[in-house]
Amino acid sequence: MYFKNIPTNNVRIILVDELDADLNDCLIEIKIRKSLLNNFAVMPSNFNQQNTISVTKRELEVLEQLAKGLNNTQISNKLNISLHTTKAHIRSIFSKLSVQDRTEAVVVAIKDKLINVLQL
Repeated sequence: MYFKNIPTNNVRIILVDELDADLNDCLIEIKIRKSLLNNFAVMPSNFNQQNTISVTKRELEVLEQLAKGLNNTQISNKLNISLHTTKAHIRSIFSKLSVQDRTEAVVVAIKDKLINVLQL
């Protein structure tokens, strides 16, 4: 039994026994696994079956105001909607993004590219 290190694209393969594994099969398997991991790494944190987050235009506007640090009353005034409506939008956003608070909602929205903080 011997060990053989084969570096390839930041993946290290260690063959334990030359007879147990074909090098080409190992490389193909590693590439497939790496591709799968890369694809999963770019998925939104709240990935669902449609792979999309369906927030309304108004919810996006509320999210942008949350990202600016506005409180509920300020958001209501800025968007010319009632405080009750603002709270309803925020509850809906939390549910759709699977988050518990405003900060987490903004982080997920930025990560999933729902909002662009450079354009706020």
